Amino acid sequence: EIQTFGFRDSAKTQAYDTLTIQPIGSVSKTFIGLAIMKAVELGLVNLDTDIQQYLDFKVINPNVKRNISISLRHLATHTSGIKDNEKYYRQAYVQGTKSNQTLKAFLREYFEPNGNKYSKNNFGKYQAGEEYNYSNIGAALAAYVLESATKIPFEQFTQQYIFDPLGMKHTRWFYDESLSKHYSQLFDE
Repeated sequence: EIQTFGFRDSAKTQAYDTLTIQPIGSVSKTFIGLAIMKAVELGLVNLDTDIQQYLDFKVINPNVKRNISISLRHLATHTSGIKDNEKYYRQAYVQGTKSNQTLKAFLREYFEPNGNKYSKNNFGKYQAGEEYNYSNIGAALAAYVLESATKIPFEQFTQQYIFDPLGMKHTRWFYDESLSKHYSQLFDE
């Protein structure tokens, strides 16, 4: 028998149980990594190919003289040279159940020089592959690269190739109103 403990609300009125759906943060990168490797296994992407081959917009680090191409390997290992610019990173968090912007739109605004979220601070002062810098936006770009390369929405790809085969029946990337009574409060500082 599976035992649970704790509460899914800060008022401590709803017990955490086996049907509780927990909003996650950085654990999502585990699934991005799994999805990348599944796409590699299926022959849909190559870990070391320049991501520009998969994208319909450019990602160029303005802080280095000669850009080395960014690969999925760089994105997955947080060595792409992409940084989380706190000014825009915090704006990307959704307060509520639905984002008002697509991932593609956010990334274009963040990486295209004429985008309203573009800044040299979105990048480090080093080439791809030279330095580790944990980047949520780099991870999001990896998910979008997969979506672009496979022509399958990322949430559908992970549902088909990861969540369904593992029997993860209540795992979603986006809020599902039909499961609303099972969601835990998002606990954050």
